[in-house]
Amino acid sequence: MSELNVEVTYALPEKQYLLPVKVMEGATVEDAIMASGILALRADIDLKKIRWVFIVALQN
Repeated sequence: MSELNVEVTYALPEKQYLLPVKVMEGATVEDAIMASGILALRADIDLKKIRWVFIVALQN
């Protein structure tokens, strides 16, 4: 499997996060979030309650 470069973002009015992450092909959005370390930076994030919005951009 190939390794992919993705970015996990989390935006609040007072602070924005843009975290580059490498994940394996076939990884889920949740896998990328976990690999990003955002949960350690923002203890207030609850993946069961948060509304996920994601965009996938592909490059050859």
